[in-house]
Amino acid sequence: MTTATINLDYNQIRNIVMQMPLQEKKRLFEELDDFYATSVSEDLPPYTMAEINARINEAEDDIANGRVYPADEMHKSLENKFPWLCE
Repeated sequence: MTTATINLDYNQIRNIVMQMPLQEKKRLFEELDDFYATSVSEDLPPYTMAEINARINEAEDDIANGRVYPADEMHKSLENKFPWLCE
């Protein structure tokens, strides 16, 4: 059997995916999700209370200083970035 290697950059792959029918896109994303789920290490240590509290403090600081987005604005941004997921 002969094997060929094809090198595609992000934009080339994105253009191919954008032309796929919706059902094929969904199947592709499910397969990629399965692949990712099996390739991620399960040996991740849990967060410490100090790390959790630091994240909470950071989020509260973001809220207090207006570094937040309304849900509808974030939804619109995601629709623009990933239109094939909203078909």
